[in-house]
Amino acid sequence: MAEGGRGNEDPREESLSTDEILEILSNYQRRGVIKHLRDAPGQVHSIEEIINYIKKLEQKRHGESPGEDHLLSVLVHVHGPKLEDGGIVDYDVPNREIRYYPNAKVERLLTKIETTVEEFEEE
Repeated sequence: MAEGGRGNEDPREESLSTDEILEILSNYQRRGVIKHLRDAPGQVHSIEEIINYIKKLEQKRHGESPGEDHLLSVLVHVHGPKLEDGGIVDYDVPNREIRYYPNAKVERLLTKIETTVEEFEEE
């Protein structure tokens, strides 16, 4: 039996405070990556798939997107470590894969943030 009678909850979910989740979700590219991983089938995704998603996100947001080398660098050195430290992903650069670990708390807050962003953009 789990400590405290909490049942089958993922220990990663309990380890993130609200402030840590907000820090992870503070960047629109990270929010986009989590949303993409949440909505895409399967838990393992290629780094190329994620880079292509960020490229489309940048194109939609700014009318252009940085080069793939820049996006790879940002994913590997900025977003990947932040998401991995939060227990949301494991990323394997040599095999160019990212494994997603759903987190109900992160996804609930992401949904609330997405709704708020949409409201602000409509004004």
